[in-house]
Amino acid sequence: MSDTRRVEITYTGIISMVPEPAKNAYRAVVQNAEHADEPHYAWILLSMADRPEVYPPMDPLDSKDGRVAYPLQGDATIENKVTSKSLDTNPSFHQLVLDLTDGCHQAYPGADKIRSRCLRADCPELVSARFLIAGGELSATTCATSEWRWEAPGARWRRIAQEVTHTFDVVVDPARPSLLVSFGQGRYVILHRDRDDTNGFKLVVGNTMKEDIFPTKKCDEYEGDTDHHVRMYYDLSEVTYPHQLRPGLLRRKIKALPKVDAEAEGDVVILRIGGSNCPPGLWRA
Repeated sequence: MSDTRRVEITYTGIISMVPEPAKNAYRAVVQNAEHADEPHYAWILLSMADRPEVYPPMDPLDSKDGRVAYPLQGDATIENKVTSKSLDTNPSFHQLVLDLTDGCHQAYPGADKIRSRCLRADCPELVSARFLIAGGELSATTCATSEWRWEAPGARWRRIAQEVTHTFDVVVDPARPSLLVSFGQGRYVILHRDRDDTNGFKLVVGNTMKEDIFPTKKCDEYEGDTDHHVRMYYDLSEVTYPHQLRPGLLRRKIKALPKVDAEAEGDVVILRIGGSNCPPGLWRA
C-alpha cells in the first residue's frame, strides 16, 4: 500500500536551467561561485517542521524562524518514485526566465551554450550541485514590483522570473511519509511527516550571497540597481566570453506592493518570499 505527496522545489539565484530535449527534461546547474568577488553560496532551505535529517551532519549556513539553510553539494536524486514521467512546461517559464542568449555579443557565437562537462562531469570547481527536472510541471514567478532589462543599448524592459518552481508528486509510505533526496557519496536529506499530515514537501534551492538567504528587502527597494552578478553565468560558457562584454541587469520599479514577511500558511512554513537576488538563467540547448 502506498500514498502520494506533492513536492515543490523552488530555484533562485545563479542557477542555470539547461534543456535536455532527449529526456523531455531540464538540468538545474548550481554554479560554484564561492570564489567570486562577491561570493555566492549554494544552499538548500528546509522547514524545521519537516524534521530534516541531513547526512553527514553539518552546520547550517543560516537559520531563521523555523527555517534552516544547509550547504549544497552533489548530484541530486529524488529517491521516491515520481508518479509522472512527462514534464509540462508552463508558458510562464519560457516567457519569464532570463534568456542568456540575449546577453551575448554577436561576435561570440556559442557563448550562450553551457560546457557539456558542467552537465555530467565531476567538476566541483565549476559546479556545486545539479538537479534533474523531469516529470510534473515547471513554472516561473516574477517579482511583482519590478522588472529588468539587460544593461545594453536598445535592450527592452521586461519582467524576468525571480524563481523557477518544479512541482511533482511522489510515492510515500503512508505509515511514515518521507521524502529522500540523495546527493552522492553517502550524502542525503530526508524530510519527515506525521502519518496524518497530508501537506506536501517544500524545498528552496538557492545560489546567493549569504545575506540573501533570508531576504530583508523587497524588489522595489532596489530600483535603479544594476545586477552585475549575472555576468558569472558566462564563466560556464562553451566558448570564452570576455568579461568586459558581458552585460548586467538593470532594475526598475513598476508598482509598489506591501512588504510581506515569512509567515505560517496553516501548519506549513512559507520558506522564502521575495528578495532581490539574481534570477535563474536559461541556456540554449
